[in-house]
Amino acid sequence: MAAIESSRYFDCIEKNETNTPFIEKVKEYVNADDHNIAFVLDKPLGTKYEYDYYGKVLVVISPNHKLLFLNIGDDGDEFEEFVDEFCDDIYNLSDKHGYCEHINRPRKWKDCLVNKINNPSVERVADYIHESVAAPEWKRKANLILTLLVGCINDLDKIGKDDPTTLLDKVKHNIVLFDGDQTRFVYADFHKKVISVQGLSGTGKTELLLHRLKNAYTDDADSRIFFTCHNRVLATTLANRVTAFFNFMSVNKQIEWNKRLWISHAWGSSYNPNSGLYSFLCHYYKAPFIQYSSNSNYEAIFGNLLKHINTIPKEEFTPALDYIFVDERQDFPDVFIKVCETVTRKMVIWAGDIYQDIFETRKDDKVKVDVVLNRCYRTDPRTLMFAHSLAMGLFDDNKLDWQTEDGWKSLGYELQRIDQLTREVHLRRQPIDRFQEVQENNVPSVRIIENISYETVIGIMQEIKQNHPTVMPHDICVIMIGGGNGIYQYMDQLTVYINQQLRWKVNRAVESKEKVRNQVYLTNTNNVKGLEFPFVICVCGKIDDSYKSRNTYYTMLTRSFLQTYLLINQTGGIGKIKEGLEIINREGYIKTCEPTDVELEKIRKNKIEYNKDAQIPLDQFLQQIFDEMKIDPSMRIPMKDAILNVTFNKFDRELVKEFITSNKHYYE
Repeated sequence: MAAIESSRYFDCIEKNETNTPFIEKVKEYVNADDHNIAFVLDKPLGTKYEYDYYGKVLVVISPNHKLLFLNIGDDGDEFEEFVDEFCDDIYNLSDKHGYCEHINRPRKWKDCLVNKINNPSVERVADYIHESVAAPEWKRKANLILTLLVGCINDLDKIGKDDPTTLLDKVKHNIVLFDGDQTRFVYADFHKKVISVQGLSGTGKTELLLHRLKNAYTDDADSRIFFTCHNRVLATTLANRVTAFFNFMSVNKQIEWNKRLWISHAWGSSYNPNSGLYSFLCHYYKAPFIQYSSNSNYEAIFGNLLKHINTIPKEEFTPALDYIFVDERQDFPDVFIKVCETVTRKMVIWAGDIYQDIFETRKDDKVKVDVVLNRCYRTDPRTLMFAHSLAMGLFDDNKLDWQTEDGWKSLGYELQRIDQLTREVHLRRQPIDRFQEVQENNVPSVRIIENISYETVIGIMQEIKQNHPTVMPHDICVIMIGGGNGIYQYMDQLTVYINQQLRWKVNRAVESKEKVRNQVYLTNTNNVKGLEFPFVICVCGKIDDSYKSRNTYYTMLTRSFLQTYLLINQTGGIGKIKEGLEIINREGYIKTCEPTDVELEKIRKNKIEYNKDAQIPLDQFLQQIFDEMKIDPSMRIPMKDAILNVTFNKFDRELVKEFITSNKHYYE
């Protein structure tokens, strides 16, 4: 497997003196423009097809382009046979994956979607690619063929067979294409037991896990596989996605649930060994099961489990599983991955967004990853820029976080210093073709509205319906950000308003724990991780400066792939935030100022203090706050029980103190 040059380039060609100059010219073409993407193949990826003329043809494929066949051998007849066989195999793949109706047999499209070059000139490689742009009416078919060749199979029932016409459908029904880094993760043989991918929210991590899961399940007939994550809603969604994924990938093996494949969250119940990874391993290794309590966490339960497993004599130990797949790795401590590695016979594959908690203090060598994904395909780049800006306080006088230049690069940003005196900098992201039309139509990716009334939410939904006639209720998600029982009263009343004024049903995810078709998704912050919607409405009291709250904004704002509405119940104090958002929407970059060394030191110290709170047991954390607020000892037990029953993050110091202040009169 060849080394990857960038997310916009991939090849799997065995290099030699003849083909290397051509490959280098393709790389030059890619590097010449941020929109250029190219794959260099000699057969469809992930297949076992073989050709007599193998090694003497380069197949260059790019989005919206014809298939470019470069004959670098010396036999024209064999080259023609190679092209015919290659195109026939495309049809075989289309038949397997249900594309035939749209792609048809090669004789229907070869003249319009194939460019053959005999005796190509190395110097003219870029010209050949430019001359291979498909006619407008053939571009969608060209992109579907590309997905077949790289194994990024799209579900035609979801994206549609024809070119979409409305703005919403153009984004929703966009053909999904692998980029270079994604392709490498799916097909590379890493020759190691633990494989890792780190990516921002919306970079396709879960989809890549599904591809590797499918390969493990189909290629290894007797394998036992566990796919896990932290969140129950996400686990339910994953189980549904695996079934659908196997179906449209035409996997001809039936899923043997709880025999060969388990999908569940990481904890589980002591009464059901299949209800979670921890319960499964406790039953398998006859380890004591620790029930959930205020003192228990992943560090404790998997730490104890590892100690128990290490007491088993080597000659008596057997791996419980062959493969473990972990989604949202950032939700788990290192000991969790260590347990997974210990109990797995062949491979642990995890994907995570270490920036889900963007304030976590990390050492450079703490998290080693095999593939880094920083091109976000789910979310409009402007939404991602605003979410990062709000979370890090980039528009505030006192910033909450800052990255090194390498750190910004790993996040997918290019830092441009504008003014040395004022320290003004601009942060830009590479454009994503999926959202080009949205930006050309001057549709803002994020809107801030200083009103959280029910009428405001209804008005937004009515506006969405008017602007996007094909919108469905399940395209809209309303997220309540904040704590306290008041959010449930708000959700109760909002449900009534939506039912009465829009005639739409509401899915209260705090109860259903899953997405429901044709129902508006209404939830708190606990049930949206890993999910996505065209439109997201975030409702919060105010934009405060606590680290946990700012981190929550980042996660919630990036649930949308078209538009996010941020509704706040405050007036004033957010002028700079609104100004920064306006520049992002209009100009496409973040305008901010680079902190001084003194400011950077302050940021560093504040993050250390924040991480201290996050690393201690909850009982100890609450005890510190009770002592700080001088809470009477007789009130502490019932007050702690009350805190455990609310939905906000229990390690958010400011929210906990606010809750205690608002409710302590009930315990006096």
